[in-house]
Amino acid sequence: MVNVHYIFDPMCGWCYGATSLIQQLNEMSGVKLHLHPGGMIERSPLSDGFRQHVLQADQRIAQQTGAVFGEGYIAKIKSGETVILDSYVTAQAIIAAQLLGVSPSVMLKSIQQVSDATH
Repeated sequence: MVNVHYIFDPMCGWCYGATSLIQQLNEMSGVKLHLHPGGMIERSPLSDGFRQHVLQADQRIAQQTGAVFGEGYIAKIKSGETVILDSYVTAQAIIAAQLLGVSPSVMLKSIQQVSDATH
């Protein structure tokens, strides 16, 4: 058995881009995937500079990984509206789900889908 420890941030675009790779690892026999969510951003408003970085980085992520960022998410980032980012809440949700017997990878995917659809 090979143990793979994936340290990630639920709000990280590159981690979102790696989702299909992580899913493949999770489905492989002989591989035990351990998810370790971290907290890159603690309840912080998205600044104009970081907003531009996110838009540019998300384009690169999509090109390099094939990840699709939802139209609602992109529109919200482009809108200039206040967006509060909080990795800690999403990381805590993943840990809580795991403690309740829910697969952390299932919870991560659910968070990413909701975030993508509602932003």
